[in-house]
Amino acid sequence: MKTLDKFEQLASDSTLTAVILGNPALTDFELIAPAPLPPETQAKFHARNFGFIGVVGVVEGRFRTALAVPLDDATAEALAAAFVQYVVAKLNTKDVTWFENLWALPDSREN
Repeated sequence: MKTLDKFEQLASDSTLTAVILGNPALTDFELIAPAPLPPETQAKFHARNFGFIGVVGVVEGRFRTALAVPLDDATAEALAAAFVQYVVAKLNTKDVTWFENLWALPDSREN
């Protein structure tokens, strides 16, 4: 049985997951769905000098990250704001699966 690394484990445990891509200075980043990218999208990210920063997700109703590089406080706050925008964008889609996953989240107020 294959052992999952911390990124795979978070993606596996999350009800909502995004991959964080960004430049080495962490001044420019994007959150994308964890899926293969078309070559033209890969080329756009390469042109922006993007690399893998980590994974962000929601596990049992809580925000979690698995990072390949350390983040300063300002970048972490910007990442959290970007994740909120990512969630809002998901809410504005007609993807029923995402809504089903959201409904399945445990209510942390019950704990």
